[in-house]
Amino acid sequence: MTTLASVVAAFRENPNYAMMRGAARFRSINGVVKGAKGLIEGRAYRTLLGELQGRLGQSVFAGIDAEKFVADLERDGCAFGLTLPADAVNAVRAYAESAPVYADRKPSLGFRLDRHRDAEKALNRPILLAQYFNTEAQCPVIAKLRADPFLHYAAARYFGSAPFAHDPNLWWTFATNASEEDKVRHAHRFHSDVDDFAILKFFFYITDVAVGDGSHVLVRGSNRERPYRKFSDRLILRRYADDEITSFYPAQRIVDVGGPAGTGFAEDTFCIHKGNSPFDKPRLLLQFQFTLFDYDAQRDRIPAEQLQLIPLG
Repeated sequence: MTTLASVVAAFRENPNYAMMRGAARFRSINGVVKGAKGLIEGRAYRTLLGELQGRLGQSVFAGIDAEKFVADLERDGCAFGLTLPADAVNAVRAYAESAPVYADRKPSLGFRLDRHRDAEKALNRPILLAQYFNTEAQCPVIAKLRADPFLHYAAARYFGSAPFAHDPNLWWTFATNASEEDKVRHAHRFHSDVDDFAILKFFFYITDVAVGDGSHVLVRGSNRERPYRKFSDRLILRRYADDEITSFYPAQRIVDVGGPAGTGFAEDTFCIHKGNSPFDKPRLLLQFQFTLFDYDAQRDRIPAEQLQLIPLG
């Protein structure tokens, strides 16, 4: 739930980002900003699009029908059918098994994956989520995927202007008895993202993910049809209970995405979505995010001197 204290803190930390979040929850404003950016860029955008289209054959997703993929995005706010090559999956998994990962995305709470249980004991609580930092600099495969022309082409077509590519995100979600507070904090309750006036994220499972066990759940087309249960829902950002969503949208529009390691899909995360908390196997997920603008927020890059490991003995 958005509170006055959290709004004030956000303005102090990053006023441009905070002001955007205040405006971007309104779809009419999003459309105006998105359209205006496309008009301003004009010829430069068309040049970029042609350059990206000419490089689609170099993409690791060269077998995907790019036009159908974009059409699916425009119709549903999501598109499926991406698959990472096995060597890319293996390289990312190998990186994840060797690099420190950080509980709750906090740079002071690092641990090695094989010391996960020891880290939980040291913190005296379960760890639901742990993220890697500086992945693009440390993992060449992640850096190559971030630059993949298909991802940039799909984002450019969806936005109608040049997209900004954020730092990659790679994180584990562990099977644990997580608190309700942790589930809310780490987006395991239905919600929508307001990271810009237009957002597109690509998600890739680096581990096998079964439906309901750490899987991503989304509502097709909910970027256009919001679940306004009460008037205040038009003004504030909040989490939704499962029954609020299942009673508002037809069951066929609620998609629980499972799949083997390498499964990928794209989503406008203004769509209602959530992560299912794993109950059996941990999930490793790689994300690439595109927006219209850069607000210097949600950085994956952390100076080495700020990264600390939990003392485990």
